[in-house]
Amino acid sequence: MHSMRASGRLRSFHNRPIWIRRLLVIEGRLTMSARDWAGHLPAIPAYPGLRACEQEQEYCQIMPVLPETAGITGDITVHLARRL
Repeated sequence: MHSMRASGRLRSFHNRPIWIRRLLVIEGRLTMSARDWAGHLPAIPAYPGLRACEQEQEYCQIMPVLPETAGITGDITVHLARRL
C-alpha cells in the first residue's frame, strides 16, 4: 500500500518567502518472510562494515527471534525546492 503526503512553504526570518519547498513522502509497507527480511541486513550501513564472521554471528542471533513474517518500511522522501 502506498500513500503520499506533501508540505509547503519555507519563510525567512523577515517573513518573506525565499524558497518554495515541497516535501513528498511516498509511503510503502511490505510484509515478507523472516529469511527475506534478514536478506536486507546488508542495506544497513553498519552491517557491511562487520567482518564476515561477525555478520554470520549477527545473522544467527537475529533469525531465531524473528516472527515467521516481518514488516519493512520502504518510504521514499522527495524534496523539491525552488527559489523565488
